[in-house]
Amino acid sequence: VEILSIARQINVKDYQKFNYIIAMDDSNFKNINDLKSRKSLSDFSFIDKIQNFRSVFKEKEVPDPYFGGDKGFDNVLDILEDSVSGFLNTIC
Repeated sequence: VEILSIARQINVKDYQKFNYIIAMDDSNFKNINDLKSRKSLSDFSFIDKIQNFRSVFKEKEVPDPYFGGDKGFDNVLDILEDSVSGFLNTIC
């Protein structure tokens, strides 16, 4: 997997820039919604958790891969491929 970007914190402009904001876990999901509420931002973006689009894996959150070594990263990649596929099927 080629990674062409770096992670960064969400900012208020993202709610107007992106149609979809997808969180990896409950904590991120809560923080994304809290920021939106505190700043009284419009409902332009659809906010959800990536695991709500899963079809194969049962995890309700994407686990932190650093706790599982190489297998942890492989597992997270499998979970995300499943969930992103479901997300794309939903929006296409």
